[in-house]
Amino acid sequence: MTKEEKDNITRLSAICALNVIYIQGCKKTIEEANTIAIKREYNYDSTNVSNKKVIDNKIQEAVKNLNLTINTTVKVLDKIDKSMRETLSDDVVDALIDKLDAVLDSVDLEGILKRK
Repeated sequence: MTKEEKDNITRLSAICALNVIYIQGCKKTIEEANTIAIKREYNYDSTNVSNKKVIDNKIQEAVKNLNLTINTTVKVLDKIDKSMRETLSDDVVDALIDKLDAVLDSVDLEGILKRK
């Protein structure tokens, strides 16, 4: 295996591992954001009780589907990571994950969003 191939495998493994960490960390926020969006779409606050029950069922179904999607994505990324690690040492991948995580933590997201 060439150095470039090893580097690409290391990067892919690290990216998959980081995505799993961040997706799981953001899961609750994603659920809450989707719930708020659905409530806005159906004017939840100004609807009657019986319609709120219908909307609550739609929210429950949407969250269930969202969780299924997130869980499937995490499983696929985890399998890719494990597959890639079989060709490399864990130390290399873990070191890259730590570096990438530190870089992501140092990004001024609010500053970037204000520029748009």
